[in-house]
Amino acid sequence: MITQAHTQTPARTQLARLTYQAKSYLHCFIRVSIFVVLGSLLVACQSPTRQPVKIAPTVYHEFLVGTYNKNLNEGIWSIKLNATTGELSTPTNVAAAINPSYLAWNKNKNRLFAVVETKDGGITQYQKQPQDLSFVKTYSLQKIAFAPCYISLSPNEKYLATANYVSGDVQFFDISTNKPKLLKTIKHQGKGPSARQKSSHLHWIAWSPDGKDIYSADLGGDAIYHYQLAQGEFIDKGIAYKASPGDGPRHMTFHPQTHQVYVLNELSNSVTVLQRQPETGKLSYLQKRSTLNANFTKFSKAAAIKISSDGQYLYASNRGANTLAVFSIRKNGYLRRIQNISTGGEEPRDFTISPDGHFIVVANQNSNSLSVLIRNPTTGLLSNSQHQQSLITPVFVGAL
Repeated sequence: MITQAHTQTPARTQLARLTYQAKSYLHCFIRVSIFVVLGSLLVACQSPTRQPVKIAPTVYHEFLVGTYNKNLNEGIWSIKLNATTGELSTPTNVAAAINPSYLAWNKNKNRLFAVVETKDGGITQYQKQPQDLSFVKTYSLQKIAFAPCYISLSPNEKYLATANYVSGDVQFFDISTNKPKLLKTIKHQGKGPSARQKSSHLHWIAWSPDGKDIYSADLGGDAIYHYQLAQGEFIDKGIAYKASPGDGPRHMTFHPQTHQVYVLNELSNSVTVLQRQPETGKLSYLQKRSTLNANFTKFSKAAAIKISSDGQYLYASNRGANTLAVFSIRKNGYLRRIQNISTGGEEPRDFTISPDGHFIVVANQNSNSLSVLIRNPTTGLLSNSQHQQSLITPVFVGAL
């Protein structure tokens, strides 16, 4: 007799076999999963192979500084600005020069010219040495002017011009060869109401950006003069603009995008905005603004003027107030003064904007120092960086 239990054994046996296989597969899956997870954790816990970190090299802007020869000062110096921190390097003497109060160099930055601001003054030419980055004197013209104080190159770099303060004239040189040649001297006769305006004192000369016109500023004669080159001859075209009596125009700068020009008046501590007519070279008055705060009543005299490369901001230095005046330039070329800030030194005779637009380096003549101001390229406003370097009587600074 067969019982009911014996009749169900095959089915139960098959179910048990299937259940066992399922459990085996499950156990195998769990074991594999555990090994995968443990392997992943083991790999994650191992230290990754370190890749070399690429550190961007520090960027430096180089400047040349002209000085007066006091306390055995050698003349022309180089200084570098850390483009990240604004720190200045220790100045390095790169050329021996006699009172190089203003410098100019070519686009390749290997040919340098300096005025010789003495009674028997002139110009000196230097060549840059690739091996040590110094400049070696190659030619000198002297005893041709009394106290030259400004020098500039024509856009085509064939000519050079100087403004001579005491002798009251301008000079043009041919520099197409290795030996500069004096081509012409143009003497001016002017005067004004100030004690410093008994005669003409030429303080600035430069070419217009298009190279068509040359202008000079006569501090003694309250005038901006105009010249042109015609058939190889430099021609005196007369007065392009007559300033107000006692203004004492010292320096001038051109707007980089428009035909406005800006004259810095040393004696009246002001900036005059002029409109240039490219066809004739004449200059017409638009506006004049003070470089000083209204509550400043002590003696001061304006010194240098610069415009940012985007044409939106203008800066002017005040000796006495020892400040930089900051102006915004409107679309019509008119000015609005937005700041006056201390230069951190005395007698800021010259200054320049760094190539990246983030700093301004100031030459403080009487405090024997170079100072750095932080510049906001968007707003044009300045702030003190506290970075300075000592240098005897710095009177010119320009980005090389």
